[in-house]
Amino acid sequence: MKKQPIYLYVLGGLSLISMFSRFKGVFFPTHVEMTFESSGDAQVDALAKASIQVGEQGRALSTDLVNKGLVLLMLALLVVVAVFLFKKWYEKAGWTYVGYLVTTLVATLYNFLASRALLNSVTDETSRQILGAGAMGVVVVQVITFIVFLGITLFNLLRKPKTVKVENTSGTI
Repeated sequence: MKKQPIYLYVLGGLSLISMFSRFKGVFFPTHVEMTFESSGDAQVDALAKASIQVGEQGRALSTDLVNKGLVLLMLALLVVVAVFLFKKWYEKAGWTYVGYLVTTLVATLYNFLASRALLNSVTDETSRQILGAGAMGVVVVQVITFIVFLGITLFNLLRKPKTVKVENTSGTI
């Protein structure tokens, strides 16, 4: 009897929860209409207009065709993992989950690089640094999560069961 990979059920479940959130954000984004009222201060008004513009560009970035394709690929990989787990093909499920994790890393890096290009449109240096630090923080958390999930998965996939040598101690052959 094969030992069930509990870790794969747990990581797959957590990934599925994350996937639902990502799917909703890419395919059904909530649109909050931002209004602008002049404050009388030219610098504050310029900053407010710039942040509205960056928000609109960020929303367009998060729902672009590349993000939609990556989300659909990740969803398909999670479905395949679930099918393999159901059929008790645990090794195939594990390697497919590794493929899912690599795809999430690609999506994270794509979004980070695209957001860096988006930050170049911010004219205020302080705002650019704050937004850049926030984007970097998100990437760091996602990469750490990727490393932990990948480490757990690869550890369980690559470890070899210990073989036990049986010695003849009775003196007869």
